[in-house]
Amino acid sequence: MKTPRCFFCLSSEKGSMSIFAIAAGALIVGAGFIVIAVLQLAIIRANLGSFADLAALAAGQSAGDPCAAADHIAQANSVTLDSCVLENQVVHISVIKHTHDLGVLNLFTDQLQVSARATRLVQISE
Repeated sequence: MKTPRCFFCLSSEKGSMSIFAIAAGALIVGAGFIVIAVLQLAIIRANLGSFADLAALAAGQSAGDPCAAADHIAQANSVTLDSCVLENQVVHISVIKHTHDLGVLNLFTDQLQVSARATRLVQISE
């Protein structure tokens, strides 16, 4: 007995679902890479915030030059001290992390910048 033929099925469409499955798989993998890159960027930004806080606290507790202390901490954490301003016993710190050495993240931005501030604990008499 012959199997009934599908009236709407054309023989030229045979295998078209496999192409759709490959395209859908590639789309899912690409979206996964983008999600991973964005999450990695968020983690690095959070770490950069911690490094900025640490540099600001070091500057606030420094008895000498606060910017030198902040720069020392920034270099120890492999970030660049972008700015250091002492204003009314408050130290404002800005650090930068260049993303050229981070691979995929270079597609989104070439650098990340985070700021922090801390109050000086050491009073300098003038």
